[in-house]
Amino acid sequence: MKGREKNLTLAIIALAFFLQTLYLARPSLWHDEGISVYIASKSLREILRETSVTDHPPLYFLFLHFWLGLAGRGEFSVRFFSVFWGVISVALIYPFGLRIFGSGNAQLAMLLLASSPFFIRYAQEARGYTLWVALTLASFYFLGRGWKENLPRFWLAYSLLALGALYTHFFSAFALAAQMAYISFRLLLRADGRLFPWPKRALTSSFLLVALGFSPWIPCLIYQVKFNATYWPGTLNFGKALKEWLRAFAVGETLSGPWAGVGEILFLAFIVVGTIAALVNFRKQKHRYFIALYPAFALTVFALLLFSFTLNRPKYHPRYLLPTLPLALLLFSNGVDFLKSKAFYLPYPFLLAFLWTNLLSQQNYYFNPALSRDDFRLVVDYINRNAQPGDGVILVGGHFFPVFEYYNRTGLPFYPVPPGILPRVDKPITSWEAVMLLNEVAFHHQRVWLVLWQEELADPRHIFTDLLTTYAHRLPVHLKVDRGPALLLFSLENTRHFRPTPPITNPSHADFEDNLELLGYDLGGSGWVRYHHDERSSFRRGETIYLTLYWKAKGPVSRDYIAFTHLLDGEGKLQSAMDKLLGEGYYPTSRWILGEVYWQDYPLPIPPELPEGRYWIEVGLYDSKTMERLQVLGEAGHPLGDRILLGPVEITP
Repeated sequence: MKGREKNLTLAIIALAFFLQTLYLARPSLWHDEGISVYIASKSLREILRETSVTDHPPLYFLFLHFWLGLAGRGEFSVRFFSVFWGVISVALIYPFGLRIFGSGNAQLAMLLLASSPFFIRYAQEARGYTLWVALTLASFYFLGRGWKENLPRFWLAYSLLALGALYTHFFSAFALAAQMAYISFRLLLRADGRLFPWPKRALTSSFLLVALGFSPWIPCLIYQVKFNATYWPGTLNFGKALKEWLRAFAVGETLSGPWAGVGEILFLAFIVVGTIAALVNFRKQKHRYFIALYPAFALTVFALLLFSFTLNRPKYHPRYLLPTLPLALLLFSNGVDFLKSKAFYLPYPFLLAFLWTNLLSQQNYYFNPALSRDDFRLVVDYINRNAQPGDGVILVGGHFFPVFEYYNRTGLPFYPVPPGILPRVDKPITSWEAVMLLNEVAFHHQRVWLVLWQEELADPRHIFTDLLTTYAHRLPVHLKVDRGPALLLFSLENTRHFRPTPPITNPSHADFEDNLELLGYDLGGSGWVRYHHDERSSFRRGETIYLTLYWKAKGPVSRDYIAFTHLLDGEGKLQSAMDKLLGEGYYPTSRWILGEVYWQDYPLPIPPELPEGRYWIEVGLYDSKTMERLQVLGEAGHPLGDRILLGPVEITP
């Protein structure tokens, strides 16, 4: 490496270090980082046991365990371990890109990765993503060195790096598959035999070593594939996933608007041009192992495998493609070089425009608090400052308890709902479970802080908020949180015994098709009856009728249904309406539990010009997809119509 070339490379590495350490300790740790510290703080045996039932292998947590022993548990120290691997990743692009495209392209790819807002974001997070990128990128490099030079040290390095990547993230299997696919591609072309033989024995031994090394963890991988319930069931929206990938790789996650669009177009255009240039130069390079198509081939195979895997398991985020970002940037730099060869100044205005979009995104990332991480530190510090002796804390969803514990410096007792560091969307809290915990908390504490974060995963029906608001006295909380958990405070003094279902002021009974039953309703004039105990049947024009319906699933419900509520006059004409999906999207009827009671609120505004008189409330259900109404069933299951009438309701001037 020449002096000027060396100095520029070191300058880019220094830039990467500066950008990745800038304001490193300012944001609060968030949920995932809390998990990292929580697991890494345990003994080595406990780390292995904990990670065997989570969705991440143990290597990063084992490394972080020893790092915490040296550097401490502060935000800067915890995150600096990721910065180290982030800077290493930037440096590793150079030897890899040098052998494919040459020095200039490799340095440009280094600069693009060093300034990538998306990469900086995850280089500043106490998770294993930058370690994963470094190990994966190095494995691609040493696979090529091993193939070309067939030296044992290169094959051993490849095997250890590929194995380390697998023990850092399960999706490294896609990188391994991409490498196998590329080898098959080269063998199919029979291009390599002219200059160097096919190292069949060494290659087979390396892959076998990787497979044997990872075999102890394969049962854990199978368990996660079969039973992981940290995401909603469904199908991946491929178009949306591609858009998210393009936005993240081009300008990060903190830029929107016209400049974000400019960055996306330029990013994609340079990659396309770089790939075309690789195809154009293929004949000149096909006798080499490191050819310009190498990163394009690896990126494509990795992405296709990831999208295929998540198609029916839609737990997807662009960060799962992070190891392919250096490959994409190498293609980007090849596109710049190709255009420069056609007209020297042609690519530079576009390259500067792309770097400008990255700069705007970095500005938002560093200085816009509305786009920062969720602020757990602010919430927990507020509780620590304002807590009284005898207070308790309920965490909903409870999977964020590690980061709460990290900042809970006063040792307040807390109750995670549900316990465990991973959410389970297939087992949301039931009203009986909530009542048991609330009665226990009321027995031991005079006040309770309710902290809500990703509540839709653990408590999609908002049972804790509803029951505490119904049975306890809410106290003021003077805290504004732009991003992060919501915070409520309740007094439990003289609190009545919590019950799983609020009292139904108007019990009734109506059976619908598909095992759904209406148990009754409340009618309130100044708010929901279960909160204010203001049951009314007479309302003034311009007021709002606060209607609560109580439902129960008598058996499995096959579809998701919408309840319609209509205010009708004496002639049956519609005067006001409110339709709402039962469960409000997070807990639709197809997921309801047998025998559990569900209540839902429907505000019906009364038109100011409505004549006084007697009115009725019409209630029914219809399929959210077909729009067909369900029948109300009488004795022996005979249909009685597709609605029921509640009321009467008197409207007064």
